[in-house]
Amino acid sequence: MSSKYVFLDIDGTLVNFKGEAPSSAIKALKAARKNGHKLFVCTGRQLSQVYPWLLEQVEFDGIISSSGANIRAGETKISRHCIPLEKLLFLADYFLKNNIPYCIQSQDTLVMESWCLDMIMQYYAAQGIDNEKVKSLFGGIEIVDDIKTLDIAEKIVYYNAPKETEGVSEDIGDFFQVVRYSFGNASKTSGEITCRRYNKATGIQEVLDFFGADRADTVAVGDGDNDLEMMEYAAFGVAMGNATSKLKAAADFITEDIDKDGIYKAFLELNLI
Repeated sequence: MSSKYVFLDIDGTLVNFKGEAPSSAIKALKAARKNGHKLFVCTGRQLSQVYPWLLEQVEFDGIISSSGANIRAGETKISRHCIPLEKLLFLADYFLKNNIPYCIQSQDTLVMESWCLDMIMQYYAAQGIDNEKVKSLFGGIEIVDDIKTLDIAEKIVYYNAPKETEGVSEDIGDFFQVVRYSFGNASKTSGEITCRRYNKATGIQEVLDFFGADRADTVAVGDGDNDLEMMEYAAFGVAMGNATSKLKAAADFITEDIDKDGIYKAFLELNLI
């Protein structure tokens, strides 16, 4: 069997929304890599938000972060795609006018304007997520008075908009892609914004180009709407049992829920282990 290039989302796929990775998933990842397959994190999280303990337990071959905006293979920086400043300022003005709290994902920290912080913390508190879990999710926060000189934005997350994601997408235009926020059980009034040109699928292609690998050898595993492009792009797509209905419809195989050994059972199905 040829080596497979396996791209795995984090939240809801490798790690549950309590911040825990099932032991069976870790076992499967280690066994697959021992069998010669290459493993890549492919997440909506920024680089600094990728759990250090996960990277310590499993030796991944690379990381695609911020939904395809930042791509690395080992210690090699393949590419980074930031939102142009004029587009970011347009979004900031839109959020302020509509009283929508938001944060900016960069490589090393989460950036937000001061007026957004309390509203975002209230959002998580209403979901029953305590401060420690929020700190783990955020991976560091930088508060700024304004963003007029910020050119390091890889992705935007917003909360509790007065419209669902489709309405926000219509408002901000075709340059951007808007999907439902992928952490927890967020409603469609919270979302993630990226440059439409870049997503998890384009990140996978950049990784394949770097390694000189073939798309036919790719496997994608995810659970959320921001995994849709990579699910459709990969040669074989696996949706978790807890995945969204849209992602399940795009998958080639639906495994069990994350907490029911979904990763382990998927790897068995694919003969990776």
